[in-house]
Order: sequence, then C-alpha cells, then structure tokens
Amino acid sequence: MEKTRTMAPHRLTSALLTSLLATILTAGTTDAALLDVPSPKNYVRRTLARATVLNNHVYIEGGQITQFEDGFSSIRGRVENQVNSTLSIPLNKSWKSESVTIKATPKPFESLARNRWYLWTDTKNGAFYAWGGYWPFGLEMVTDEVYKFTADSRGGGEWGVETLPNGVRLDQISPGEAGAVTSTGTMGIVIGGQATPWTQLGRDNTRQLSGMITFDFESKALMNGTQKFSPFGDMPVVGASAEFISGVGENGIVVVMGGHVGRTDKEVPLGEMDFFDMRNVTFFDPVTKETWSQVTTGNIPPSPRIGFCTAAFSSKEGGHEIFIFGGSNERDYLVYEDAYVLSLPGFVWTKLPTPPGGRRAYHTCVAVGNRQVLSVGGRGREDEIRIRDAIPQGLLLFDMTATEWKLEYDSNAAAYESASAIKDWYEKRTSSDVRWSSEGVKQLFATSAEALFTSGDSPDSQSDSNTDSPLGPTTTTMPDISAPAGLSTGAMVGIILAAVICLAAIIGGWLFWRRRRAGRHDALTETDDLGELGVDGAVDRKELASESHVREMPSDAQVEELPTKFQDTKVPVAHYHEVDGGHDYVELPTYHRPRPRASQNTLPPVELDAGYTGRELM
Repeated sequence: MEKTRTMAPHRLTSALLTSLLATILTAGTTDAALLDVPSPKNYVRRTLARATVLNNHVYIEGGQITQFEDGFSSIRGRVENQVNSTLSIPLNKSWKSESVTIKATPKPFESLARNRWYLWTDTKNGAFYAWGGYWPFGLEMVTDEVYKFTADSRGGGEWGVETLPNGVRLDQISPGEAGAVTSTGTMGIVIGGQATPWTQLGRDNTRQLSGMITFDFESKALMNGTQKFSPFGDMPVVGASAEFISGVGENGIVVVMGGHVGRTDKEVPLGEMDFFDMRNVTFFDPVTKETWSQVTTGNIPPSPRIGFCTAAFSSKEGGHEIFIFGGSNERDYLVYEDAYVLSLPGFVWTKLPTPPGGRRAYHTCVAVGNRQVLSVGGRGREDEIRIRDAIPQGLLLFDMTATEWKLEYDSNAAAYESASAIKDWYEKRTSSDVRWSSEGVKQLFATSAEALFTSGDSPDSQSDSNTDSPLGPTTTTMPDISAPAGLSTGAMVGIILAAVICLAAIIGGWLFWRRRRAGRHDALTETDDLGELGVDGAVDRKELASESHVREMPSDAQVEELPTKFQDTKVPVAHYHEVDGGHDYVELPTYHRPRPRASQNTLPPVELDAGYTGRELM
C-alpha cells in the first residue's frame, strides 16, 4: 500500500501564520498582493522553473517571477519573487500564448517555493515527485523531504510528503540543484549538481556533487546511486542536461550532454571549470548501467553550455531526436540565442532557425501535443531580469516536424515525424557513414539504423558525408559557375585531379629540360635552385607540396538554415546584443577533461558529497 503523508496540522498552521505575516508586510510596501500568475500585461519574466506533463496538462513548478505593477510601470516587490503555486496549462485544446489562462493551485506552505526542483514524473500513476532545488533568497528553509503531487484531470491536484522505506535517511544524502535530471517511467534520476547553503538547511558551504541519485517509483527508495554508479565515475558534473529515450536497446538509454566538470582539488569559478563539449555525448542503460560515449557531427552547438533546456522525440520509423534551446556560457559571459536538434542514430546535429524573443537561459522545455516543444520562461544575463519578455507570458512553441517557431499551441497536431531534411539526410547515407565510436554503440543502434539508413551504398554517399548537418554544410553553398551543368561531384573531382596531374607533368618536363641545359654551363654549382642562382631566364620555382593542407570548415561560418516561418505572428523586437549561433569557440581545449572510455563499465564507489567548495549556479 502506497503511503503519502498529508501536511501535518501544526506545520500547516505555522505556514498559514507565516503566509499571513508575509501578506501584511507586503501590504505595507505595495498596493496589492503579488501574483504567481500576473496578467499578460503585467508579466515581465519567469525563470528557474521546472515543467512536466501529466493528464493532458503541462505543470509548471517553482521558479521566480518578475512583474509590473500596472502594465508598464515599476517592478513590484523584489526584482524576482518566488512562486508558491503549482501552475498548469491545458493540452486538450488549442491556445495562444498571449491569451491562454494559466491555472494556479496554491501550495500548503511556503517551504515548497523552490527554484530548479528535481521533478520525477510517474506518468503511469498520474503523479510527480519533487526533491532538491534551492530556496529563493534562502528563506523559509526546512528539513528536506521528498514531496509528491498527485494530479487530477482539471489541472489541479494535491501535495503530500512521501513516506520513504525504513533505513532510508535523507540526512545522509545531500539535496542539490543544477544536476542533470530525467525520468525513465519507473524511476527518477539526477546526476551530479551542487549543494549550497540555499539547498540544505544548516549547510554552510558550497560543494559540487558527484554520483547519481535514483528514486524508485514503486519501492520509494531514494538511493545515492545504484551500487554507487555514475556514468562519469567520481567526476562532479554541474549544469548538464539528461533525456531518457525508450526504444533503444532493451531498457532505453539516458543521454547526458553539456555542463561543467567540478574540481576536487581547489575552488575555481564556474567559468574557469573544465567543461563537456557538445561534440561528445555520453549515454547509459539505466538498468544494466552499461555506459557508452559517441562523437557527433554536423552543426555542433558551441560550448561550454549550461542552463539550456531539452526535449526528446521518437518517430515511428525508429529515429530519435533531442531538441536543445539556448543556455549560458559562463566562460565567455554570454547567453546563447540558438536551437539545435541531435538526431540518432546518425549522431548528427542540425541548427534550427533562430528563436524569436532574444537570447534565453534558465528556462524549461517539455514535449507537448505529439510534435511540439513548449519553452517556459527564461532570461538573458542577470541584469536583464527587468527587461520585459518579448514572448507573451514566456510561452514559446516549436514545431519539430515543420521546424517552425510559434506563439500558439495546436492540440490537433499530427503525430511526430522527423523533419523532411533529416529524413533526406538518412536516405542519402548508409550506417557505415557514421563514425561509430565503438562496436558496442553500433550494435546498440543496429535496429534503428537498419530502418532509417539506405540498405546499400548510395551514389551521393561519401566517406566524410556525415560532417554536414541535414540542413546543409557548415558554410553556405554557392553555385559553381565554372562547372558544366549535369556533371556529378565525382566527375568534377576526376577532372580536377587529371588537370593537376597534367600540369605537374608539364612543369616537371620543363624543369628537367632546364636542368640538363643548365648543366652545360660551368658557372652553375651543384644546387639546382635556379631562382636563387639568378641564371638568366630562370624564374622562382615553388615546389609542389607532398601533402595537401586541408583546412577544416570554420565553425563560425554562415549556416544554411531552413527558412523561419513564424505563423505571420508579430513578435516584439527585444533590444539584445545578438549572440551568433555560429559562435567561435576553441575546439577541445587543453584543459578539457576527457569523458570515460566506452569500455568503462565498472566504476569505483562514489560518495555523493565528494567534491569541492565552489560557488552557486544562478
């Protein structure tokens, strides 16, 4: 029998008194109470929230909000005010961002107002669990618990405190924030993160966390990793993102990307930490714990990157896509204004049309309505929290199949299919074109690769063809006016090689003739460098290089993108410094710490608290 405690009467009474006192204090400084859901006219920004989908509703949990007092006047209360209601938006009917009604369900007490909760969604039983995160401004802190929200069919629900099995002691597990969190359907997972004085009552230091926390939905066991497992060993990981993808292997996989590597020997600022390059992704089987790593290709997102949001989709053909949007680069002190899709099993990145509304980080994304992504909230740098969001109520949508940004949700959208450009990419290649990092990765994706790739060699397939994303190469392709119409790429390469060989033969013959003729002159020494000797009629000769110096296409070149169709919606132009989607970044810098090898399946015991003192991620 599942046991969930409701809030104790004495705690509820204390909470109500605290809430009443806060209301009295607020009334002394403002004209009316601050709202968790201000009117669209008064809405400014919402940040640091989490979201999940249950019972045909999106639930938005925690975070902070900035709002105007009367539409375009002063900011009310603090610059940011904690949200103490569970918000929901219906998914069984279509709506527009500017007019949709957001329902607010008040929480039983103030201590449930958290930023960046760890939410674990039990879809089967219509509930989600909340743990960790941090208290805004360090206020209303209490001893931590695992909380459960049971949703109803109307966008509301009931909060309770989950009863854990005997022997499970929460005081032996450090709650944190900025970990990579996801749910598999049977368990919740969080990898890494960090603990601060705002994440745990009584803590007086900040520490990066290694290890992995799991929460079993059936047994309610909260564990510091299963047999002390983490896909990164004892390496503290901060600010990464995780997505569970079913249908790969026997148990599905958890894909982890982005984030920083904490230091255990000394304290360094976040921007000076090592980081995980988006070029490489790590994934593992949540049941067997077997771990793999794979290098990606295409239009790879710039790194380092934290504070970005993700959502995963699977098509009936067997493909899987992970959407990523925005994020922060603490090393270069910038916020990204970009979005990408990573397609599996090709492990190829596609750069999407530039998102409207300016640069964005510390938002949350969920997959909704078959093929759409809903992004909630977000901001630029900290000093931009006062700047009104150009996206109404912070609700921005993206159609994964049509690759279009929108300000309206379509409840009747068709089933998800990969974008046509991604389908074309697979149709022109075979699985042998993928640069598999290991035979194990190749076998893991054998089924989906067989379904998506062509069965034989394609005339258009090249050995390095997977370096281009489905939307085109990393530079804009210009028409070749010197090439006769109708010639294939192979034919053109052959013509160029033949011309080079002929030219080399002519030059070689001429040089041979000159050297024999020059041998008749006593003035010549043993050297045959005619240019240096200044022989009459000689010209400076440049030796043909024995090796061609191939230059890699620059990562900051103009990307050929799909056209942006924004449903003819007028989006207010926000005055931001634009962040180039093709941002220059150092590829695999010397301080970049490598990921564990794919064969590293047995990892040493890891304590969650292993780490060092660092600063809080905001």
